[in-house]
Amino acid sequence: MKNPSRLALASLSFAGAVVAQENAITNRLPSIVVTATRVSDSVDATAASVTSVDSSDFKAGKFSSVAQALELVPGLAYVSSGTPGQQASVFVRGTEANHTLLLIDGRRVPPSLAGGFVYENLSLDGIDSIEVVRTPSSVLYGADAIGGVINLRTFSGRGLAKPVSELSFEGGSFHTLREAASTRGAVGKLDYALSASRFDAEYPRPNSEFEMTSFRGSVGYEATKDLYFDLKGNFAASAAGSPGSVSFPDPIATLKREVSRISPGIEWKVSDTLLTKAYYSFDRQWQRYRDQFASDNKLTVDAHQVDAQAEWQPIETLRIVPGVTMVDLSFSQFDAAGVENIRAHQTGVGGFIQGLWNPVERLNFVSAFRYDSYTDYDNAFTWRQAVAYRVPASETRLHASVSQSYSPPTAQDLYYPGFSNPNLLPEESLGYEAGVEQPFLNNHVKLSATWFRNEIDNLIQFVFPSPQNVSKALTEGVELGVEYQPNARFKTRAAYTYLTAIDDNSGLRLLRRPRHQLGVNSTYVPIEKLTLSAGVSWVMERQDSQWPGQVPIGDYLTLRGAASYRFNDHVEIWARGENLTDDRYDYIRGFPALGFGAFGGIKLTF
Repeated sequence: MKNPSRLALASLSFAGAVVAQENAITNRLPSIVVTATRVSDSVDATAASVTSVDSSDFKAGKFSSVAQALELVPGLAYVSSGTPGQQASVFVRGTEANHTLLLIDGRRVPPSLAGGFVYENLSLDGIDSIEVVRTPSSVLYGADAIGGVINLRTFSGRGLAKPVSELSFEGGSFHTLREAASTRGAVGKLDYALSASRFDAEYPRPNSEFEMTSFRGSVGYEATKDLYFDLKGNFAASAAGSPGSVSFPDPIATLKREVSRISPGIEWKVSDTLLTKAYYSFDRQWQRYRDQFASDNKLTVDAHQVDAQAEWQPIETLRIVPGVTMVDLSFSQFDAAGVENIRAHQTGVGGFIQGLWNPVERLNFVSAFRYDSYTDYDNAFTWRQAVAYRVPASETRLHASVSQSYSPPTAQDLYYPGFSNPNLLPEESLGYEAGVEQPFLNNHVKLSATWFRNEIDNLIQFVFPSPQNVSKALTEGVELGVEYQPNARFKTRAAYTYLTAIDDNSGLRLLRRPRHQLGVNSTYVPIEKLTLSAGVSWVMERQDSQWPGQVPIGDYLTLRGAASYRFNDHVEIWARGENLTDDRYDYIRGFPALGFGAFGGIKLTF
């Protein structure tokens, strides 16, 4: 890459130059979020670090995947083993990949055999917004939330006066073809939202083709003004070549996946002071991996889940949110000889209670406690205490919290034949954060700073021949942010994260966590029908493994841009570019990321 500093400076200068617009905008209302407290709340009331990326951001940047949208979140590192479709991980504030829980519409996605989730196969079809809570959240969600929670919120047709339908097509570099269709609306008391897409690509390395078909849908019925039923579901099937690392390529390896879900739910407003919600979900994950060494593993993960909660407001200044959850997981894996080498069953039941207290205007307290009981590892007690205050004169927002969270051993750690340890303890974390947010210029400018620290005990690491609770880890850092929106035509936001993530026992850095991470994203509407978008990502100082120690992975800076033109309410065209600097870098050592790519598309709305 040539002169990254000059490219970054030029991008930032461009962002500054286009803000000289004079359209005044009114004060923006506080964002309403759900994930941080499991109820609809202003960000102030959550006393947490929450970032919401909505469909307007997706459309402006012409993002095609959840991975691209997650790059807008401070403190979050998305790491892929190569091209789209290959295994990917998310590290929030330096915690492990299996320490961040994934939800869809507030409903848990079950983990894979090795923990974590299949982020690489998540499209943006039917997604209205993404909420990312970077505050430890086991007290509300149980396992796998040391780093926080990612919640994909889908579109609904509820309340629409008339249906909205879209057809879109995109093509471009790497033989990319993407087709998508969606429709949503309401007929009387019935509402619906359906989407489908197909994606095909052939990436530069041999054996790196990828294809995926996905469907997502929901149907809702408003039986009365106080009683609402819904049914949500999704299905995705993908097939990808798995070329392996540059040093040890595999010309024939393939990875096939199928993921499906069906989930009915109910919401009942019992009275003006009591709201109840419940859902059931059945999920199935199927995966087949074959390689040049005659491996042919077939894995199935089945999950039954029940989640119920209430929101009770006995007095105006106090809300109490109790809830119970149940998770039942089954794992089955067959080897190339057709022998079932993993057969396991886990169950867990948990209960929590949360109090949200607003004793005086602008002051909010959050207090929550939870207990979980499991069949295959130790039970867990977790809690969170938090406070937030917005200063009247300056509108300064102050927030702080301390949280106890945990993450259990993965099924692979517990059951993999010959390389497992059934006596593992859950990883535990004590997390702290304190932050300040300050608006200026009638809320057109917003500055923020947050300090965080996670002290992790019983960290699980593989010590031949099995995983062990041998380590302690510390992740600590600062997130700095700035948002600038002088008018309705332009907005920009930048976020910088400084992170220290170390293994306390060895003193070594945790792998693939950047020490410095900077992101800048801007949107500009010079004329009513034209939207321009640009983004910069700069990642610095990462380490990867190389026996017998570690080696640095190169820094990288990528620039993306998009332009869309809307002829009328029915026709829109766009062009976008990824990695415009054609920077050559690896997310993981030996697995090169994609170079420059150019794409164009059209969307019809009716």
